[in-house]
Amino acid sequence: MQGYSNDSHDSKSQESLLLAADFFLFLSDSTVLMILSAIRRKEMTYLELAGELGIPPLVVFTKLRAMEREGLLVSHFRPRGLFFRVVDNEVAQALEQILAIPKKQLQRVYDRKAVAAGTNENRRESPFRDTAK
Repeated sequence: MQGYSNDSHDSKSQESLLLAADFFLFLSDSTVLMILSAIRRKEMTYLELAGELGIPPLVVFTKLRAMEREGLLVSHFRPRGLFFRVVDNEVAQALEQILAIPKKQLQRVYDRKAVAAGTNENRRESPFRDTAK
């Protein structure tokens, strides 16, 4: 019979799942994902990121500091300013995998979420829909 077990392995697994859920909740911010997508292969200053992404510099800086606190990024000073980069190759590879999720799958999740919320008629247009027909 299957059920929940109280042994230490299960509690460690549950703790890992809770940590993963918190991590994905942090990544659910589209601004965070845009910044991580831009910075995952090279280090950049917050001003470079702001210019590239068209996001206000203060917003970018605030998000970068939050990502640094979460252990996704590290920063260091150079003569040209404060540079940020992904903390290590493992995080960079994980980001690559997340960003490689097929658009079709993302659209299905978005649609199911809208149906479950009962917002079909009034929901905003999905960011995953192709507008060109």
